[in-house]
Amino acid sequence: MPTEETKLKLEVRSFYDKLALEGTGQTCCASCATEVRTTDLLSIGYTPREIWAVPPEARLSLGCCNIPALADLRPGEWVLDVGCGAGLDVFLSARKVGREGLVVGVDVSPSLLGRAKVAKLKSAQNNVAFFLSDAEKMPYRDEVFDVVISNCVVNLIPRKLEVFREISRVVKKGGRLCLSDIISVGELDEEIRENTKFWAACVSGAVNESKYLAFIESVGFTDIKIISRKIFKYGPADVRRFVEYFKGDVRGLKTALSLDGKIGSLTLIAYKR
Repeated sequence: MPTEETKLKLEVRSFYDKLALEGTGQTCCASCATEVRTTDLLSIGYTPREIWAVPPEARLSLGCCNIPALADLRPGEWVLDVGCGAGLDVFLSARKVGREGLVVGVDVSPSLLGRAKVAKLKSAQNNVAFFLSDAEKMPYRDEVFDVVISNCVVNLIPRKLEVFREISRVVKKGGRLCLSDIISVGELDEEIRENTKFWAACVSGAVNESKYLAFIESVGFTDIKIISRKIFKYGPADVRRFVEYFKGDVRGLKTALSLDGKIGSLTLIAYKR
């Protein structure tokens, strides 16, 4: 792995470890609300009943939407959550697949997984498991999962095609992928691509929709259905978040504000034939 890529991954991991340990934080991502507040979770589609059904350690909003509600999960299915964070989507998915099903979460942040494992001890759900793993090389045999879900994660990983190849490898034929992620509108400037702080904030690694869908199609997924598209337009709350996140970095703040309308999110479901 190139040295610069190793450094980038360490920076991203360190950023999310810090969020996990503090329980609060700021990013400049217009979709992620990292403070543990019910209003944040409600704003991206989780219901009050779902929020209070999971232990507090798992109530850390780092995603774009309520993926378990969109993945058409069925009793008895085996589900893999790539980039599971503190486990919110894992616990909600486990309630849908029931006792006969299984939901496995993988993540690169030991601290986020630490929260997830504490939440598991506090919960009554025995059909969940959490493991430390890179998304580009996961420790599972071929075609073992019925469904793979992922929530605002692949943008953080430089080698996206390798992630999708791994996802395709571990999904059964006839299985499906349901994910939401950050995309760019057009191409981002090289200055943004090279800024590790923007990478950790779910910006620098974003690619445009056509390139993102091409990755998914190239590894064997078909019948891609776009569930939603959003383009982020900034309001006063976003500006306040940017000011806090960049803390005196005037150039970084100016660059963040220039991204108005250039970053969005894409949510989709696709099938492996």
